[in-house]
Amino acid sequence: MIFRISAAIFGFVLITVLLAGCTPSQVLSESDRQAIRRVRVSPELKFSETFTVYHALPSGISLIAKTDGAIGGGLHGEKRGQAEIEAAMRERSIDVGAIFYQEFQAQLEASGAFEVANRGEEYDATIALEIDAYGLMIGLTFAPPLYPILSVKATMTSRDGRVIWRQSAGVRPNTGKNKTGYRIDEYIADPERLREVFQNALRLAAQSLVEKLPAK
Repeated sequence: MIFRISAAIFGFVLITVLLAGCTPSQVLSESDRQAIRRVRVSPELKFSETFTVYHALPSGISLIAKTDGAIGGGLHGEKRGQAEIEAAMRERSIDVGAIFYQEFQAQLEASGAFEVANRGEEYDATIALEIDAYGLMIGLTFAPPLYPILSVKATMTSRDGRVIWRQSAGVRPNTGKNKTGYRIDEYIADPERLREVFQNALRLAAQSLVEKLPAK
């Protein structure tokens, strides 16, 4: 079933809300919390969507209601410069997955919620990270600059394979602390600006996820 929403502003707000994630959350029970001393953060991230650059507010949005109840969709807007941006990210080795892993692990260690297992150490649970969507998008002014957008998830499983905690987080354009953005030509002229904005956005996303873990 496909729903079409022609109101551009409503659609823009809806998409930014969806960036917060549609996967049902699961809190960590007290019994599981007590059983866990050390966790492993898996370096193998799952990417559900590809990188996309949205310059213009689309005239319509398609939302697909899947049989499992999840909502998937995409903005159908102008995508000038996307190939150049992707090439610049490859050339400068700007790996959002690696950055997200590093930021999440650093935030988790700083929180003290659990010990973080080093390579070869025993652990009681594994946290898997996922990036559902990421890219660059105009802010609420509906005009350049473009800001990073993200939708991420973290899932903790016990040694016996049970999902014991799951949370999602989203970073929307030009909101909260995600206020650094550049025009498309500025990103292409200096690709380190891409590293700058995604490092900040991924740090914010990782922080949001770790804050949803119960305090020690």
